[in-house]
Amino acid sequence: MLNQRLKDASWDQNIIQQLAFPDNFFTLAPCGWMVAFSGGIDSRVLLDLAFKAHQISGIPVSVIHLNHQINPKAASWAQQCALTAAQLNLPFKLVALPNNLAGPNLEERLRGLRYEAFKVHLPPKWGLLLAHHAGDQAETVLLQLMRGAGVLGLAGMPKSSKPWHQGFSWRPLLDVTRQMITSYATDSHLSWVEDDSNADTRFSRNWVRHQLLPLIIKRQPAAPLNFNRSAECLAQSIELLEEVALNDWNLTQQADLNASTTTVDFRALEGLSEAHIFNFWRFFWRHLSLPMPSKNWLSLFWRTITQAKDDAKVSFTLAQLTIKRYQHKVYFLAHGAAFKCDAAGRITFPDERKFSLTMPLDGGYWRTLALNATVLRADGAARTWGKWAQNLKIPPWWRTNIPTWWRQESLVMVPGFWAAKGYSYQEVN
Repeated sequence: MLNQRLKDASWDQNIIQQLAFPDNFFTLAPCGWMVAFSGGIDSRVLLDLAFKAHQISGIPVSVIHLNHQINPKAASWAQQCALTAAQLNLPFKLVALPNNLAGPNLEERLRGLRYEAFKVHLPPKWGLLLAHHAGDQAETVLLQLMRGAGVLGLAGMPKSSKPWHQGFSWRPLLDVTRQMITSYATDSHLSWVEDDSNADTRFSRNWVRHQLLPLIIKRQPAAPLNFNRSAECLAQSIELLEEVALNDWNLTQQADLNASTTTVDFRALEGLSEAHIFNFWRFFWRHLSLPMPSKNWLSLFWRTITQAKDDAKVSFTLAQLTIKRYQHKVYFLAHGAAFKCDAAGRITFPDERKFSLTMPLDGGYWRTLALNATVLRADGAARTWGKWAQNLKIPPWWRTNIPTWWRQESLVMVPGFWAAKGYSYQEVN
């Protein structure tokens, strides 16, 4: 019965029902909605829909406005947003973003600041409402096509996020065209602000909006909705690719995906197709929140780590990481990462694995060794540390700074690699 009523209702009534009674539509229903309100026509319509949902069901609704402090009219826009929220008797939060953002990629950096602000101010278990519509999605897909993006970029903006920070985000207007929004705002006698910077075609998105997209719509009026449908299909493909990559992850890792491990055993990937291998590495890059490398970079990376000899010194630098290969493993090391240990027998590796010495600890101490140091083990064997470290398959860049555990004058443990009889350690989360 509910589905039939929604089928017969107009688009705005459908959205209002979903906002008013989220338990019927969302696996993780929010405790309330926070509307990202710029003051423009799109977010003004979204705020009106959320307010009507609030009137119907009493679901809490609040308003957040981010002041970018760039346009001379920014302060007056913030005042108008505050006034609109007050007229609706809704809680209002004003957040000023940093205004010292001179330099390239301004749009991208502002986007990052906006989402960081949303994460900070979104109440626990609430939903963040974003006013992107079908036209915005079409612009995003076209921009990504122009940049040569892959499947992830061409999927555009998701309708809803997976559990995100304290709640999740939702874009209820993605299936709504700009014309439909304008008609709703006019018929409802809503007032909104006009951002004159949106007409500046020096910005790529504005050029697509005012120059390219109108030509496409003239040829194919349904193009914005078609772009959105294509993006949804690609988003489903991404889900499947992530399932494949997660299975590969389990083959290359000993730890859970949510663990802090940054070491990959790449033997499980050998023999797979290039597309399969690259899908895994792109998944891994996203897991580490790293900038996505180009296909050429990935090709060079994979070819180098798989074809190099076991004793070759293979090293890459990407963003804040140094990437090294030793034996059949690839190590992702944060710049400046170091071993950390304490007197209680706990040690953290630079790749974030953690170990705890379990027995016995009395009278023991940590010590690092030079490669030419002669080491007397607890079992009576003696040899140079460099030779022994090689036999233990300790990565070369760790051999002179890995803490080893001693009692009296004998080496009794190298956590993660070896322990003498009667001594032990365990890996901990």
